[in-house]
Amino acid sequence: MGFELEQKELPNLQELQAKINQLESKLNELYSKQSNPQKVDQYLDIASTCQYLGMGRTTLYDIMNRGLLAYTYIGRQRRVLLSDIKKYINSKYVATKPTLL
Repeated sequence: MGFELEQKELPNLQELQAKINQLESKLNELYSKQSNPQKVDQYLDIASTCQYLGMGRTTLYDIMNRGLLAYTYIGRQRRVLLSDIKKYINSKYVATKPTLL
């Protein structure tokens, strides 16, 4: 009788294992999407942009008005794309200079 009970449980274990494998593959798929998000750009408001760049509002408005940092209006408020902020940062990058020693 114990042998028959083991045979009945065995297919259930195989089904459970198959379901676990499916769940693991779904979780891996979701994790890979999360760790490699599609390039979705994000708009930041002026306060967030100032905080990201570490500067004040007046300086930021001056940079935008001189055309150094792109922006758009959403309603009546200016918004800046995160990718444009990163481009601005990269354009201002200065490599270290070699020492005299």
